[in-house]
Amino acid sequence: MPRVHKLVWKSSLSSSCLISCTPETRQFISTFCSLKEVEFAGSFATVSDAKEFLGLLPRIEVLNIKAIDIDERYSSGQSPVFTGDMTKLRRLSVEESETSLDWLVDDILAISRPTQLQSVRYEHDLPFSPTIFTRLVALSSKSLQELIIQPPGRTVLGGWVNPPPFTNQSFPSLTSLTFCIAQVGPPLKPLFSMSWCRRVIDTLPPALKMTSLTMHFYAIRPEDTDEIVADQSFDCKRLSERTSELFPELKRFVIRVSMERDFGARRKALSEALFKERLEHFGNKLVIEWVDENPHLSGNIDWDSE
Repeated sequence: MPRVHKLVWKSSLSSSCLISCTPETRQFISTFCSLKEVEFAGSFATVSDAKEFLGLLPRIEVLNIKAIDIDERYSSGQSPVFTGDMTKLRRLSVEESETSLDWLVDDILAISRPTQLQSVRYEHDLPFSPTIFTRLVALSSKSLQELIIQPPGRTVLGGWVNPPPFTNQSFPSLTSLTFCIAQVGPPLKPLFSMSWCRRVIDTLPPALKMTSLTMHFYAIRPEDTDEIVADQSFDCKRLSERTSELFPELKRFVIRVSMERDFGARRKALSEALFKERLEHFGNKLVIEWVDENPHLSGNIDWDSE
């Protein structure tokens, strides 16, 4: 199928629906000789099966892992060498991972190096250990233009309580950094995640072309947005000073709020006034964005009249 450029493979993460590279699977994927993009959700019996499956793909440019799991019961510790080709990969995205994806970096991308990787994104889970994450961005440090990462929560394990130990000297092409911060509002407090983001900014190798820095929050209720800037112990002035020092070309500091339902013009205006007061040091660089995650539900609650 030479005209097909995108493949969406979606199967259950249930252990009863494990993907294996049967002759039929190989034959099916081989028909898509012009694939550029793969969107994947599914579960494998072993890492070897996952590597073999990815090795069947042609030289894709976009890999979007919507969900993935490995059933550890079948893993033997033995894993063949990756024989596929990921050298043309430009965008890597991981949204939900039930298992560590360190093998994706060590056994695939470190061998078949994507010299044109421009965008790395992960949300919802921490798919890599800190050391392997830094290896991933080091592999792509020269070409990387966009980095989107999920800060850890206070109870996270595996060394993520500290910023990742970056090893590359710089990010010469990086223009956009986004922190996807989880839900705000009681009983959750964003201070730990925001402080972690600030420490990452402090330790990030030089990114002199950075023009956009974003902190993305998710709020269920209108009053939850106050939590974003409520804690006076978070030094917004210091953050502004550091970003100016580290990113001399910075044009936008974005506060993006995803709303469970649209909060209404009045409530959003009140929140924006609070944001501008606490983040005044960013001046004209401050941009506030509102995202209605469920527009079909927004008419059911009139927040402005409450």
